[in-house]
Amino acid sequence: MTIHGSLAHTSARNYYDDFFLKRMLGYRIHGNPRIKAAVRFFSQYIAKSSVVVDIGCGIGIVAEQLGKIASKGRVLGFDISEQNIWYATNTVKGSNVSFYQLDVTYSIDDVKSLLNGAKADVLVLSDVIEHIDEAARSQLFRALSELSTMEIKILLTFPTEYYQRHLMVNSPSDLQITDNVITLATLEDEAGDAGFDITYFRLIDVWQHAQYAHCVLERKSALESRVDRAVCSTTLDILMRPARWLINRIFLGPMRRRKYITNVFGSNSGKKPSA
Repeated sequence: MTIHGSLAHTSARNYYDDFFLKRMLGYRIHGNPRIKAAVRFFSQYIAKSSVVVDIGCGIGIVAEQLGKIASKGRVLGFDISEQNIWYATNTVKGSNVSFYQLDVTYSIDDVKSLLNGAKADVLVLSDVIEHIDEAARSQLFRALSELSTMEIKILLTFPTEYYQRHLMVNSPSDLQITDNVITLATLEDEAGDAGFDITYFRLIDVWQHAQYAHCVLERKSALESRVDRAVCSTTLDILMRPARWLINRIFLGPMRRRKYITNVFGSNSGKKPSA
């Protein structure tokens, strides 16, 4: 496996090996509301047979939960920290969950090899995107495009711009080695250049109001082709259509006409009555 060897990446790996002891283990012992909220959000988009890639998986807390949902699929967790991967491998026992130390941005061929010809249905970045430099983020989105199906859901959670600026002023020691402000406009531009659009964006309260953002990215091409497809109807819906048409034609239509047209406009049929 290729581990990117620049000085910046070496510093980041060392930082997160140390962060493992300072912060990550506490999440296992005491729990973390931010992580719980992220898992609830991710779970909506994962099916039993999903192939999920968890980028920046840390010590595997999220991947472990997603593996239970994707019980007939696979969850692959990637992180640059050797300590994180060692701990995740030794504590997460799901047979469909596996962990690897590498940087997805710079090791795309290794990830493809580990996927063994499959494509990811869901890509998860839980509080990761803000820790990636701007130039690397653009490259990462291009890499994600190569790894994923046409119907991919890229699920992101990250601190809001408001919370990041709050930390910069009030608690700078809580910021990590790289901790960028990610705005909706920034994400729209960078993901858009790789062919993705934002289809969901919401501010989430955790310990403070408007503290985190939950976001979904999908391929522009998939969204365009989806519009061309008719919405699938159930057999019951098809069978009920004649009855609904008849009820509307005989009862509801005339009743609404009296209420919203005749009783308001009188005989003017939609024209405002003269004074």
